[in-house]
Amino acid sequence: MNKVKYSLFISNAILISILMLNLSVNAQNISINDGGVAPDSSAMLDISSTDKGVLIPRMTAAERLAIVNPANSLLVYQTDGTEGIYIYNNSSNLWQRLSFDSNYDLATVLASGNDANNDTILNLNALAIGQNTPPVSTIQIDSFIVVQGKPFNGFRWFGFNTYYDGVSTNPTYIYDGEAALLGKGNNRLVLGFWNSGVSGSMLSNDASSSIALENNRVVVDGELNDFNIDLRGIVTVDSLSIDGNYGLPKNVGAVNQFLKINNSGDLDWSSTLWRENGTDIFYSSGNVGINNNNPTVHLDLQGNFRLSDGTEGTGKVLVSDANGNASWESNSIYNSITNLNNSSVNPTTTWQTVGPVLTINKVHANSVIEVNVNTSATVSSFGTATAVQFEIRVNGVSSTIDSKAIIRNGLNNHDMIAMMAVFENLPTGSHTVQVYVRSVGGSSTGVLLDSGGFGGAIITKETF
Repeated sequence: MNKVKYSLFISNAILISILMLNLSVNAQNISINDGGVAPDSSAMLDISSTDKGVLIPRMTAAERLAIVNPANSLLVYQTDGTEGIYIYNNSSNLWQRLSFDSNYDLATVLASGNDANNDTILNLNALAIGQNTPPVSTIQIDSFIVVQGKPFNGFRWFGFNTYYDGVSTNPTYIYDGEAALLGKGNNRLVLGFWNSGVSGSMLSNDASSSIALENNRVVVDGELNDFNIDLRGIVTVDSLSIDGNYGLPKNVGAVNQFLKINNSGDLDWSSTLWRENGTDIFYSSGNVGINNNNPTVHLDLQGNFRLSDGTEGTGKVLVSDANGNASWESNSIYNSITNLNNSSVNPTTTWQTVGPVLTINKVHANSVIEVNVNTSATVSSFGTATAVQFEIRVNGVSSTIDSKAIIRNGLNNHDMIAMMAVFENLPTGSHTVQVYVRSVGGSSTGVLLDSGGFGGAIITKETF
């Protein structure tokens, strides 16, 4: 018996000695390995092996979170709350639960953080929903948000740090001091204290003004005179009603049309009265009245007007050329010649000149030449002629607007003659003016103008 006990003692001693060869003790930390490496200070037991397992410590969540300066990859098994193996990650300073359940609830994982109490998520600095990129704000949602009322009556006000249950079964309020966001049901949204609205509408009220979007129209009502609407960017308006009565036209205008107000106060498209052609502008149709509300011609002016083109002057007249261009011109230009008794002639029935030639210079293209002859005339002998006739010619051509003079045989061989002729459409430049004479019914002799030298003259006037 003693021999057996001794043998067992020897065996145990040898086994303990073998174990002690690979066991190092450092305070309360133990390292078990094949190389004699000291244990990590954060581990109660630091085991290194390639063919053996270990049963790790078991503790509550509070005990796990109370570990000071946990080492990277430190393992514990949590026995309460969400049970399982937890490993510490010093790169994120978080405990992470090892899970192998593919159907595990994400909310459960999020709810099991450092400060988790199983119903509040406090581990996350930011939350992204509907996207796989890091959020840029506390909560970033890349999708539609559906707000559903509390099951109790389906009605709730949301305000600052509080909410208020309502009494309806449809609406949802977001309450903020003097205003609220209200979903009235049937696609209705109300901002501020307002009525129920209609289906598909949005109403807003800030006590002094309101904006309503209902049934595809915009209604703006301001109680204060300084109510303004600020529209920025590109604004497309299909229909705009002002005070329920006046509005912009719904149709699209054409080129060169403009907006005008009709008798009802509405704006409508109208063809422009003035048109442009390059740098020119012209009136397309109708008449223009100045100081005249009933014009009868294209330009009907009542009263004075002023035309200053650099040619104006005292006593000048406004004249037009062949193209209708107006300018100021001198009223009249006179020329004359006396001493008409320079020679006598023996006229036949063919017109011939008598007396001197008056040469004039016509200045204006659109003027006329008036010629007056006042002188005495003498016929030495009528011969076979019954009379001697006189007329005025310019450039040897008579006028259709003239008066001729005549001295008859048997009455008097000496008489006073007075003639006038108007010559139109003469070009500018030099022209000759002269008296022509002929015998009527035969021939005569010794026809002389101003035979006594009593001041007879040929006078021309260029006028308009």
